[in-house]
Amino acid sequence: MPPPARSNWQMIKISLYGYLFLLGLTVFRILPKKTLLFGTVLEIFALFVLYRKVIRNQRKVDASTSTSSALQALRTVPDSEVMRVRTSWRNYDPTTPLTVDEIATLQEFLHTPTNMVGPFGHKVDVVLIDSKEVQTGKIGTYGVIRGARWFLCGKFDEAPAATDPTYYYDFGYVFENVILQATRMGLGTCWLGGTFSGKNFNTATGCKGKEVVRMVSPVGHVAGERGGFETFMRAAAGSSHRHPWNTMFYRVEGSALRAIAGPQDAGRFGRTLECVRLAPSASNTQPWALVFHKPLDGPTMVSLWMNERAYTHFRLGENDIGIAMAHFELCAKEAGFRGRFVPASQTPDLNAVLPNARFACVWIENGAA
Repeated sequence: MPPPARSNWQMIKISLYGYLFLLGLTVFRILPKKTLLFGTVLEIFALFVLYRKVIRNQRKVDASTSTSSALQALRTVPDSEVMRVRTSWRNYDPTTPLTVDEIATLQEFLHTPTNMVGPFGHKVDVVLIDSKEVQTGKIGTYGVIRGARWFLCGKFDEAPAATDPTYYYDFGYVFENVILQATRMGLGTCWLGGTFSGKNFNTATGCKGKEVVRMVSPVGHVAGERGGFETFMRAAAGSSHRHPWNTMFYRVEGSALRAIAGPQDAGRFGRTLECVRLAPSASNTQPWALVFHKPLDGPTMVSLWMNERAYTHFRLGENDIGIAMAHFELCAKEAGFRGRFVPASQTPDLNAVLPNARFACVWIENGAA
């Protein structure tokens, strides 16, 4: 939070007292009138500068309070609404650290076993670290994140994942659930997949063997209004861009594949698919496609595909599939739909449905199989 506005009011009072003292000296002819004229000009200038600081700081306080109030209100809203307002924040308030209760709430979530296991059964280790307590080298984000003290770090064992992409899917699924939990608590976050000092983060989180910190997110109280740097970074990352429905969602009709044009064309899954469309991804490429294989008005099957938009660097595309899976399942449950994810290796008959894309998994609604 910006420095309290009252400090500037105190400076204004001191300035006025000084001017009154100067005026008294002039009245009693201790100082010449020219000195009073010069002092008056300086006083007017000082008051102008100080008053502008008061107004500027008050605007910052108002903006910060407004942002905090809006985020705090998310504690009781549905998952779909949390997803709608979740956004990436790169500028944090260094004067407002996480409270003891906030740290405890995050740690409780991170240490609940069911929160840390993905749909395919792989455990994901997410660690909350305080950058001020790190003793083994400075951890940093190359200037991308400013003012953040606390970081969520997702650890990952690269050895078994080399031949099994479901490890990446589970990682993206779990880490996005952590991000959404932080958002629900009224905290800002931002996915980072490469712009952080990997070696130092690995050491700070105690990585062993083939373990690495795969993803990092700052977590904390945002600084209020976005500055010019953050606005530039959001533009560079395409943070506000989302791909249209007809490039992500499809249904099988006979032997043909038809695009779903929008929520009105998606039946009871309209809100669920909109939540998937809002999901974050590497540079907002949104490299997923969902295909409905059975009618929407009854128990259905939905296959997830990774298309040509996917980033292959660091296998970020697979991570993005996991994020889409989290958004789909949370919103489906919210709407009362129940089902399970099955990996592509167990449903090979769907491999040829969507051209120029790789089959990842399928969600089978209860009663569909």
